Formats: sequence, structure tokens, C-alpha cells
Amino acid sequence: MHPDLNFIRIILESRQTIRPHDPLSPSLVPGIALSLALLVGGGAGLAAEIEVTPAPMPEVRMREKSEKADLIWIDGQNPVKSTAIHSDWYNSVRKEELSGGGWLSHFGEEPGEASYQIDIPSAGSYHFWIRANPVARPEMSFHPGDGKWRPVDFSKESQRLNIAADGKADMRFVAWLDQGKMELPEGKQTVSFRMTSANNNHGAIDAIVFSKSPFTPNHALRPGEKTGRADAGKWAFEPEPDTFEDGALLDLRYLNEIPAGKSGFIRTSDDGESFVDGNGKPIRFWSGTTYVARDKTPVDEIERWGMFYAKRGVNMVRYHGDLVPRTGSDLSKVNEESLDEIWRLVAGMKKAGIYTTVSPYWGSHASYDKKWGVSNPESKNMAGLLFFEPNLQKAYKSWLRELFTRKNPYTGISLKDDPALALFQIQNEDSLLFWTAQGIKGEALTLLRKQYAEWLTKKHGSLEKALAAWDGSKHEHDDFAAGEAGMFELWNFAKEQKGGLRNRLSDQLQFLAETMHQFNTMISTFLRDELGAPQLINAGNWKTADDVKLLDAERWSYTANEVIGSNKYFGVNHIGEQSGYAILKGDFYQPRSALTNPRSMPTNAKQPVGHPLIIPESQWVPPNLYQAEGALAVAAYQSLTGVDSFYWFTIGRGFLNSFEKWDTGTPVQMGMFPAAALMFRNGYIREGEPVVHEERALQNIWDRSSSILVEQPGFDPNRDTGDLPAESKIKTGVDPLAFLAGPVKVRYGGDPANSRTADLASLIDNERGIVRSITGEIELNHHKGVLTVDTPRAQAAAGFFKESPSIRLKDVILEIRNDYVAVQVVSLDGKALAQSGNIL
Repeated sequence: MHPDLNFIRIILESRQTIRPHDPLSPSLVPGIALSLALLVGGGAGLAAEIEVTPAPMPEVRMREKSEKADLIWIDGQNPVKSTAIHSDWYNSVRKEELSGGGWLSHFGEEPGEASYQIDIPSAGSYHFWIRANPVARPEMSFHPGDGKWRPVDFSKESQRLNIAADGKADMRFVAWLDQGKMELPEGKQTVSFRMTSANNNHGAIDAIVFSKSPFTPNHALRPGEKTGRADAGKWAFEPEPDTFEDGALLDLRYLNEIPAGKSGFIRTSDDGESFVDGNGKPIRFWSGTTYVARDKTPVDEIERWGMFYAKRGVNMVRYHGDLVPRTGSDLSKVNEESLDEIWRLVAGMKKAGIYTTVSPYWGSHASYDKKWGVSNPESKNMAGLLFFEPNLQKAYKSWLRELFTRKNPYTGISLKDDPALALFQIQNEDSLLFWTAQGIKGEALTLLRKQYAEWLTKKHGSLEKALAAWDGSKHEHDDFAAGEAGMFELWNFAKEQKGGLRNRLSDQLQFLAETMHQFNTMISTFLRDELGAPQLINAGNWKTADDVKLLDAERWSYTANEVIGSNKYFGVNHIGEQSGYAILKGDFYQPRSALTNPRSMPTNAKQPVGHPLIIPESQWVPPNLYQAEGALAVAAYQSLTGVDSFYWFTIGRGFLNSFEKWDTGTPVQMGMFPAAALMFRNGYIREGEPVVHEERALQNIWDRSSSILVEQPGFDPNRDTGDLPAESKIKTGVDPLAFLAGPVKVRYGGDPANSRTADLASLIDNERGIVRSITGEIELNHHKGVLTVDTPRAQAAAGFFKESPSIRLKDVILEIRNDYVAVQVVSLDGKALAQSGNIL
């Protein structure tokens, strides 16, 4: 026991080395992400001493035969008869991802066939699964020895994986395909497969499974198997599937209301700045985007994944997809596959006590069909069009009518009547103020110019009077006789402009912002008044071509709806051929910690007064050695600043040994969720009073007058605020580290004379690199890269401890022998740690 009995003493030590510029290794795990359930008794004067040292290497049994007697597993590369032709290119795959280290593949001018012999131990009904290639219009059939060919069903797919050796996203994939149940007689029989795809009859089979018990795929592993993959001196993290039995040491599902929405619809608080449940009780959301509903995943399996998330503290998921119909279809007809995916996700998550946010449109990724009658975008996608193109807007409303009013077959009620759907996001990452808007050309740009001319006429009385207000500043595409006004490209807004051109650009920015605001208002009216949907609405979540000059205009356009959103990632330098979506052997990266780069903290957000603010997409993007800090930093600064929800992108299908670029299912990210979610959702860290309150006149925004503080990491408060509004009492820029000291608020349409700040000099010590929260509970030393949280019920530290090997908090002493570590000590019973009898 520690001689000071009033403290919990935790000693951390690991001998793992960190080599920042090494080629990627699948088992690189930085330091320790510590999560221990402790029973330490209650009452002051009782201490717990925990010492963490490297565990011995666990014994791993490789490719062990399943102990389930009712499961039959056949490796695809072992047919008793085959006419398959093996192409060198098609067979150039990561064979370690395949059952038995290989697959049967076919790529040739004629169909390929393969037969397998199986021995059925007893007659009965068997679950039938195939692990095969699901892409590039596959066609495959089978017969179970009776001579009757049946098509393989590719509709119920799970665990799709790119296994191309070079990482290219072509047609070398594998996935599990659920074929339902099949009655089989006892004894030996033959099952045959035929590959007849239009593209060179291509096809591939990795494994075939028949099981009397329900079968849960785990890529190439049989039930109970482990890969055992780990670098020397490390161990493989491969937990068993969760059975959700009672008595688990750690299970946060009790925090969730089951079913989600039991008390009614999620609403905003009286001041409009946070969320409350149907009973009016404040509610905070620990959230994540998930794709578990893809590939027609059954509702009961979605519910199971919801239970997995809820156990770790999640109570909101986000659907990120597209209701746009496939090209060749009628534009007004909703994408039925996406609609069904949303319905299943809401139904399954609802049962697990998890609310859903739906984001059903992404213009820059929506394919365009010339037959649709939408003004032709030359960019071949629909970026920016939704804000002003009437035919697309009409179609979009028709999709929403189907989404909200048609009965969800999995719940029996429509989404407009389902409080489990908490939040609707009108569109994802689209704006008339971002570079993608430069793709608006041809007919679409002509339409926008005409709308601009109408707007100018309404504002100034005529186009000629507008030209006079601009001191004669013209554009090469002005055609007043045809009712068109030219529009300058966005890079012009970032430059300092004077005279008539400055005035003209002010009008153009006002028009673009008001066009988006008007569209967002129209959708709100449509959902509320025509469809009767009471869900909260978020207009969008994007950035601009120049956030210093344009972000306030963008964010003002969102104020047409209740909720403000902003996607923000913390990333690294990652160099590789497929670095946008995959992490491959041979890639290089330079890791970063947000604790030494505080200007890039994803929670740094200027929040409009009267609105909740969410971060719908974020994470510490892999590959990054310093991901363990993420959950703690998010919980701490979300709590302090009042950011209402942070959606991890993505939370996927549990813990994965994965090379996926955007998955948080690792010990160092999702493994840190429970403690962080607990302290955030239960309010163990206090929200502070605003340290910055800015008021911005709308004309100042249109004129691109400088804000006193912006989120852009490159913003220099000494250089980027040379054009502050004359009315403002604040004559110099505010230190951007203010985002880490407390809430930063902005009122659009306010009086700049009312802008004010707290005594930031008492909170920010730039010489020592220290930022303290206005609540006194959080401190960041960004010179050393050390974050500490010290509250009665939650005490934690993360970062680089070479210079700070001992951290003494109110009730916890951390003695750290790691270079880098993240540890959270949180009360599980709601009592202060000094009196708690149950501590995580």
C-alpha cells in the first residue's frame, strides 16, 4: 500500500518502443490504453495500488479445428473436382486473409465449376454460408447433389474485404454470403458450384459452411480460432465475441433508455443550446457513424452490434449514405436499398437503446444522369446543386416523403412518428462556399447567374443600380440583357479587395449564404408542416474555401435549423498509393499528437448562440501512434465547451485487426470509450462559462471583416485580424488557445460592440505552454504534450511523460514509466473517487 492512504496509486510500465517513421506494422500499439475495473472499497483512507507491467505472451493455437460438432467448414481451394482456370492477376491476393491460405478462383472464357464432398453428421436444418467474391456483377449457382442448380444469393453480404495484393480497389474482394437454411440428409454428398459472371465468368470461393447452430462470420477464422499475429515482443488483441451475459465487470448499457425514444422525441433545451430527452431531462450523446446495416444485415444482428456499442457507452449512431437513385432510374424514385438500410438501422439500434442520426445525401459523391432533367453539371456529380436547382430540390423532397412517411416494416411505424430517429442531417459536406462549387458550370451556372441577377434586382432595384453600387465593377460574364450576373471564383474572397470590387464580392457572398439559408429553411418547413416530422434538423457540416473569411457565412446559413454541425478530423501525414482509404505495407507516415498540436484539436469550435453544436465526423485518423489520447481529449473538451456530440468515424463491427483507414475499432480508440463516455455522459467534467463571446453584424460577415477568433489552425491573431469591425471593443485577435480554456460563442446578427472575453491571460501561459480551463479541472501543457483532468469523480492523464513521470491528482497518483500513455480513473457508482466503491 502507498504510505499516503488517501490516494489510489497506479504504476504504468511497458517496454514497447515507438519508432515514428517505421513502415506500418499491424500490431503497432502506442504505450498503453488502460481500462481496468477495480473494486477498491469505500470511505476515505482506503487506497488501492495497481501495478501494470507487460503480460506474458499468451499461448496461441493456430488453425485449431472447431470444437462445434454441428459445424462443417470446407476450404474453397480443396474441391474434389474442378474446371476452374486460375489467372495470375486474379489470384494476386493477400492469402493470409483467406481460409487455409488460399481460395478457388476462376477467370476464363468458359464457365468454371467446382465440386466439394461433405459429410453430414446428422440430418436436419443447416445454416448455409459461402465466403466468395461479391463484386463486379458476380453470377454463381450451386446444387447440393440433387442436380437442381440454384442461384447463389449475393444480397445478404457481410464482412466485405479488399484482398488485392497491391491494395487496388478493383474486383479482388471477398465477403461472407448468407444463403439461409437448407435441409440436409445424413451421410456423404456432393455440393457443386458454377461461375458464370459476365466479366470473364469470374468468381472465387474461399470457404463453405454448414452449421446447425447460428453462425457468426469472423473473416477467415473458424469459431474459436485466433490468428496470433503479432510482432516480436507484442501480443495479438483478439477478444472472443461478446455473449452479453449478466455479471460482466463493465457494461454501460444501463445508461441507455431502452428502447431509444421511450420517453419521447429528443428536443433542445430552453436556451436552445443543448439536448433534452422526451421528459425534458438533459442528455448527452457519445456517438459514431456505423455501416453495420449495409448488405441487408438482419435487424437482430444490428441490435447485437447496438448492444456492443451501448456496452461501451455509445447512445447515438449516424447513418451516412445516399437516397439518390441509381443512374438509369427515375430521379423522383428513392433509392430503395438505402431506404431499407435506414429502416433496419433505426429498428435494430432502437432495441439496443441507441438513437439514430440520418445523413442521406452527399452531393459531391452523387452520380449524375443526364436523363434526370437537372441542369447539367459538367463535373458529373451534383455538388452544390441541391441549394438552388429546382428539379433536384423537387426530387429530394420526394425522397424525404418516402423516408419519413412510409411505414418502417421493421418497427411498424413511420420514421416521422419514431422518436428513435433523433436528428436529421439535410446534407453532408456540400456548400456553395467550398472549392467543389467551382464545378458548377454550363446550364447549372447559367441558372445560378440568373438567380443572382434576380436577387440583385430585388436588393438594389435593378442590375444597373447594382453596378453603380459597385462603382462600375464588371465581370466578363455579365449579361444584364439576358438577366444574368457574372460570379467571381471563390479564391477572390480570400484576397484583400477595395472599392467597387469589394462591394460586389460582398453582394455575391450574401447571395450565396442566403441561398443556402433559404434552402435549409424550406426543408425545415417541408419536414415540419407537410410531413409532420418533429425530429431536430442539422443543415450541414462543412468548411469553406477560406475559413478565415467565409466560415461565419457558412455557419450562419445553418442557423435556419436547430443544430449546427462541423466535420473535423485530427490527421497525420500518410504517404501511400491508397492512403485515402487503406493502410498498406510499405506506407510511411508521420504521427502527430493533438496534445502537442492544440490548435488542431477537433473540438475547437465557435458555437452559435442558441444552437447545439455537433461534430458529425471525426477521429484520430490512422495510422497514428497517439490515438489513445483521443477519447479522453474529446470527453474533456466536449464537456468543458458544451460541444453536444462527437461522432467517431467509424465504429464499425467491434474490435478489428484491420487495415481500414477510417475504423476506430482498435484498443487505443474504442478501447478507451467506456471511461470517456462515462465521464462525458454523466457530467463528471463541468461545462465552463464562455471565455469568448463574439457578436457579428451580418454586413461585417458579407464584407469579410475579420473575426476576433476563427477555428482555422493557421489563423494568426496578430496578422489575420487587420480588418476588425470598427464597432468592436476588441481591437486585436484572440489567442486561438482560448478554445481549450472554455466555450467560445458567437451571435450572428449581433452588435460587435458587445463582444467580450474572459481574462485569458490567467488561463493561457504561452511561455510555459500551459492552458488551464476556466473551471480549473483541465490542464494542457502543449510544450510537453501532457493533458490532465482532475475532478471529484474523474481523474485522468494522457501524453508524453518522459519529463513528468509522476502525476499527482486529487485522489490519484500516477507513476508512469512509459514514454506515452493514456489512463482514466472514473467513478462507476457516481460517488466521488475518495468515497467510491467501484472505479473504472
